[in-house]
Amino acid sequence: TPHGSCHPIGVGLRENFTAHKEQAMICVQQSAIAQSPAARGLSLYAELIVRTPFLGFSTYEGTRFALEAEGILPEGMPWPEGFREHSWSQGSLRMEIRRKRPDGIKGPRRDFLDVDWWECRIEPASAPDYSARYIAEKALELQAAIHAQSPAGKAERRRQWDLFVTSMSDDDFQAFKAKIPGLIKPSRGTRQASVRGASA
Repeated sequence: TPHGSCHPIGVGLRENFTAHKEQAMICVQQSAIAQSPAARGLSLYAELIVRTPFLGFSTYEGTRFALEAEGILPEGMPWPEGFREHSWSQGSLRMEIRRKRPDGIKGPRRDFLDVDWWECRIEPASAPDYSARYIAEKALELQAAIHAQSPAGKAERRRQWDLFVTSMSDDDFQAFKAKIPGLIKPSRGTRQASVRGASA
């Protein structure tokens, strides 16, 4: 559809693996994540997106198959319906899972009540609230800015620049980088050629 809205799909693993995989990817393939350079060459059905927005806080995002394969969910965990949440404790961690609309996909929420795309949040059970985390992050940014303007910070920046210049002329290193999906953005000419090829 023009806005990328998706047809709902079941969340249970099908006996027919191939059919379920195709259904699970209906929304994901239209998402902003799938269009990013980092997704080139990857199967988002089986890969997880891991984010660490705050200290001690992380999120795992992906299909049910990918989350179960990662082994971070308790065996026999009840999967929440619709956009409900399910939370539990594991040692010193608090974990929560909920269905999520893939980034960049538009449409009414009711169209995504069965979409196979989930977010699992992990944080310390005694984690500080958002305001405290925000202040801690800003304090670290201030420390980094002060260090960057110090003699030691300027020397480190010069060293990093020299290493960068050296790496640009290292053919073996550049060949290695080219093998990592999404690390090197395709040139404008390559993208245009891909579009022309797809429309041919």
